[in-house]
Amino acid sequence: MNELKRKQRERRIWLAVYVIIGLAYVAGALNFGFEHRNYGACTGFFFAVLLIALRVALFVTPQHRLYQIFPPSSFNRAAYQTFFLCLCLTGISLGLWLMAKGIQHHQVWTAKSYFCGMIGMWMAAKWAFFVTMPIYELREDTLEEDALLRLGFIERGRERISGNSEPLLENQV
Repeated sequence: MNELKRKQRERRIWLAVYVIIGLAYVAGALNFGFEHRNYGACTGFFFAVLLIALRVALFVTPQHRLYQIFPPSSFNRAAYQTFFLCLCLTGISLGLWLMAKGIQHHQVWTAKSYFCGMIGMWMAAKWAFFVTMPIYELREDTLEEDALLRLGFIERGRERISGNSEPLLENQV
């Protein structure tokens, strides 16, 4: 199997995994919302589904396009990372608050307890972190060859002509 087919197969597998996880979270959100009336858990799992959809969108977007939208040191990149970091910390904080409420009310672990809401908020926080990773890892040294070609960092058949992250030694100048 050549390199291109292997990458395509790997991407299809990851896409299938994201879809399966997203469907499981949808089932969890619907279950907590309609059957158990636990709106804290339903909200957390609902936001997790939205964040999984964003992660899938980032996954299928070509690297060169993401690099154009979020170039290093740009306001777009800083605003994106800051927003989702705040969302992640909010999910963690709400999860801790729901855990404290569950302990305060001496609840047992049932589908209607605050503890399920805690798990839902933490799942949303986890996926808020996961949507930051593709942008965080979007650097010239991690781009695939196709993206480097489209962005003009290399020419076909040549080494890098710009964006080399290696420091220049005095004898190379």
